[in-house]
Amino acid sequence: MGLKITGRNADFVDSSGRIVAFDPSTRESGHSTLVILREALCEFLAREKLALIWTLLGEKNIYPPETHSPNWLGRLTILGIYSWDGKSINGSFRKDFFKGRG
Repeated sequence: MGLKITGRNADFVDSSGRIVAFDPSTRESGHSTLVILREALCEFLAREKLALIWTLLGEKNIYPPETHSPNWLGRLTILGIYSWDGKSINGSFRKDFFKGRG
């Protein structure tokens, strides 16, 4: 996209100096994230013939509260894939629980 980082707030600007992307948590308290102008992202994806997709992968193991217990109660896994068509986010995820021996 030809962006350059600038300023104390780590703004990402295009060749004309327009702020195209930034992290709002550099300005106020909150979670760190990337905010990007939809128009700029759509133009870039179309010009480069790209698509925006991302995957979701997670796991949580479950152990009993006893510190030294050998029993493992199970594992929850999460797997998904999403895409963005310029208007909406599409996709899904699944979760599976694998029972342990506890």
